[in-house]
Amino acid sequence: MEKLFRHCKSIIAIHSEMEQIIEANEAFYRAKYGDDIPVEFHPLIRSAEACYQSTEQAIELAKKHNARLHILHLSTEIETHLFQNDIPLREKSITTEVSVHHLSFSDKDYQRLGTLIKWNPAIKTEKDRKGLLQALVDDRIDIVTTDHAPHTL
Repeated sequence: MEKLFRHCKSIIAIHSEMEQIIEANEAFYRAKYGDDIPVEFHPLIRSAEACYQSTEQAIELAKKHNARLHILHLSTEIETHLFQNDIPLREKSITTEVSVHHLSFSDKDYQRLGTLIKWNPAIKTEKDRKGLLQALVDDRIDIVTTDHAPHTL
């Protein structure tokens, strides 16, 4: 990552989740449930901590190397505090976006909708949903997007 941020002159766009944390979380739930982990544990496996640590690290590298960075699919309230709203969008070198589904659903919806709302990064808590909406309103989030990945039932 250090080499990428040091040398890349393009915008670096990343899906920001710390794989080591996700793997440890998944191992915990696999030990408990085997290969049939209930879908409501998806946001605990692909946790807020995994997202935050990855985003924080990427932003630190971007600042260190004066790189252009875009974080895809922000999914946690805590991550929103890593972004600025005190400069115009056209002057930002570090930007982020939120997908419509992260603004529309919370972890309570897994019980009703199951895998129909299973995205990565995962849909998180109601606090996260509200925090993302607030960050959009106060310009810490720069873009609203959709996810066009073709998910089957």
